[in-house]
Amino acid sequence: MLRELGLIRYRCFERFALEVPESRNTLIIGKNGSGKSTLAQGLNLLSLAAREPQTATHLANSLVTPIDPNGTIFMVGADLGGQRVDYFLSLQPSSAAGRLEILFEQLFVDSLEFFHRAGREITYWKPGVGWNNIASAEVPVLALAPDSPEIEVFNQLRSWLKRVIVISPAPQQIGEFAEDGVQSLGVHGEHLASFYQSLIATKPRAYEIFINKLRAFIPGVVETDSVSFPGGRKLVRVIFGRDQKLTIPLKELSDGEKMYFLAATLIAAQDVDGPFTIFWDEPDHYLSLDAIQTFIQALRQTKGQFIATSHNAETINAFATDEILVLQRENYLSEPTMKRVSELDYGRDLVQALRLGEVYE
Repeated sequence: MLRELGLIRYRCFERFALEVPESRNTLIIGKNGSGKSTLAQGLNLLSLAAREPQTATHLANSLVTPIDPNGTIFMVGADLGGQRVDYFLSLQPSSAAGRLEILFEQLFVDSLEFFHRAGREITYWKPGVGWNNIASAEVPVLALAPDSPEIEVFNQLRSWLKRVIVISPAPQQIGEFAEDGVQSLGVHGEHLASFYQSLIATKPRAYEIFINKLRAFIPGVVETDSVSFPGGRKLVRVIFGRDQKLTIPLKELSDGEKMYFLAATLIAAQDVDGPFTIFWDEPDHYLSLDAIQTFIQALRQTKGQFIATSHNAETINAFATDEILVLQRENYLSEPTMKRVSELDYGRDLVQALRLGEVYE
C-alpha cells in the first residue's frame, strides 16, 4: 500500500511529501491550485516507469510538465510484503533537446540502502556477498542492467507500481474500440475499452461482478458485448432493455454513464485481480448529486487501496474524518502543508466549515 509520495521541484511543489494514513481509503481536499493533480501526475510517472523498461528518455515523452533545470526528485514509499520500501528517482534535462538524464536512483528497505545509481555507476547489495558495482550504458529505470538477473525487492516494487492506477478521466477521450495488446487504462481513461476487454478475457469471473455493478449504477442495463473488426479491434457495446433492446457503443454513452462503466470495471478488477492502488482525481466529476454517495461507497468497499481528491460535499461526507487530508498553501510561491482533518479545530460540520473557509489556515 502507498504510504508516502514525495516531489521536489516538480510543477507547483518546491518540496513536498504526502504521508498517507494507514487506511485503505483516503480523501485529499484542497483549494484549486493547491497541488492535488500534481500529486497524481507524479505518482503516474513512477507507475509508468515500472510498466515496461523505461529509460530516462522514454519518460521524457510521458511528462505532462517539463523537468526543472536543477533536477526533479520523485519519491514513493510503500508497505510491501511486511517491509517498508522507499524509492527515489532524480531526473534532469539533458543537453540534447527532449531528453532526460538520471541524476540518481536509490532504493531503501526498512531504512537500509539496497541500491544506488549515480549516472551510469550502479551499486547494489547482494545478500551473502555484499556490495557490488556495475558500470553500464543507459539502463532502464528500476533495473540493475538491461539483462541483469531479477532481484526480489526490485520485483516487488515494480510489481506494486504496475498495479498503481492513476486516473483523471476525460470522458470525451474514452473510445469504443478495444485494441489487442493494450492493457493499461490510460490516465484519462482513453484505453478503458481495452482495459475492460483484457480483464474479462483473462479473468472471466470479472464479468459477473462488472455487470452486476453496472446494472446497480445504470438502471435498464442488461449486458455488454463486443463485435470484432479487422486488425484485432473490438467494438464494446452496452445493451439496454430485455424486450426491445437498445445497443449503444461505449463511446456514445453519456459522460456520467462512462464513469459508471469505468468504476464497475475497476471494482471487478480489484475483486478478481487485486489489490490495486487507485488514485482517482475528482471521481465525482460528471455525476449527479444523488449518485455520488453510492458511487464513492462502492469504490471504498473494494479490497484494494482507494485514494481520491475532491471538492464535492457528497464525496467528503462519504469519508471518515481520520481518512481526510487537507492540502493547503497560500499561493504558488509558498510551501504546501498537509494535515488530517481530525487534527484541526473547525468547530462545526466539516462541509459547512469548508464553505466558510474555516478549515484552511
